[in-house]
Amino acid sequence: MANTLTKKSGPAFPFKSSIYGVLGNKTRRESLQTSIYLILTTPKGSIPYNQDLGSHVPLLVFEPLNDAVINLIHYYVVEDLEAQDPRVKVISIMVAIPESHNLLVQIGYRDRDDPSEVPQQTSIPFVRGL
Repeated sequence: MANTLTKKSGPAFPFKSSIYGVLGNKTRRESLQTSIYLILTTPKGSIPYNQDLGSHVPLLVFEPLNDAVINLIHYYVVEDLEAQDPRVKVISIMVAIPESHNLLVQIGYRDRDDPSEVPQQTSIPFVRGL
């Protein structure tokens, strides 16, 4: 019996809106930033059928911010991003406390598939509570 299924192509996800109001694909850089944000803000073990997705960073947000916790944040950012998104090469990490109830993780990264690209930076805010 011959296989009658054919490959269909459709729009790629995730979408973004252009200045003309037309839906279009995200650029690779925007896709990487979205991936970094989603990985780091999803608590590890919170996805029912894939317990390995996510990061330990949201679980450390409410811990006292001493050197040990900041080093753990550095470790888990690199570990979780490079394990779950092979496109990302983490270059630098800075943990800042702009206000007493906020935590800001700034990540410098590079696209592994394009080493000639200028390194990018993104910031992930975490609210520690009021």
